Amino acid sequence: MKVSFLYLIFLSLLFSNLAFAQIQWGEVSIEGEQMFMRNIIFENKCYCASWKFDFDNLSWYFVEAVECNNWGGYKTILTNKDNGLNLSFKVNEKVLLKLFSNPTTGYTWQIYNYDKSIISIKDKGFYPYRPEVSGSSGEQAFEINCITLGVFDLVLYYKRPWEKDFKRIYQLRIKVEEND
Repeated sequence: MKVSFLYLIFLSLLFSNLAFAQIQWGEVSIEGEQMFMRNIIFENKCYCASWKFDFDNLSWYFVEAVECNNWGGYKTILTNKDNGLNLSFKVNEKVLLKLFSNPTTGYTWQIYNYDKSIISIKDKGFYPYRPEVSGSSGEQAFEINCITLGVFDLVLYYKRPWEKDFKRIYQLRIKVEEND
């Protein structure tokens, strides 16, 4: 099924969740202006569209749409909206965890707790929504590789490395099961 990019953006406005696409809203500040972003993952490609609200005319207007990072190859992609869930995965399954981040503020996601005997985690780096804009927010990504059977809590803190307190917490209860 081939769908044009503009049609996909149009559908993303009409529906909060499409059966064939993973969609998420986010609010970001770019160059001091509040922007609303929508990421659409469709056929293993990520598209990012942004809108701005015009308070003078009380209306939304479209700013831009660009192809984001290609997160293909993962059966499961977890985001901020999955915080607090209990999830099950299979041995040898690879999962992508991508969380909203803006490291230019000093804040990054830091892994606080996980069971190294059950999974391994690889930091995949930071991917800005708008690489051409200095200080752009984006996504910090981690690859989770399920090694063996077990249950544990994965905990990440959104914090500055030099500060004791954290701004946000992200938690998952993960169960790794045998393959069918």
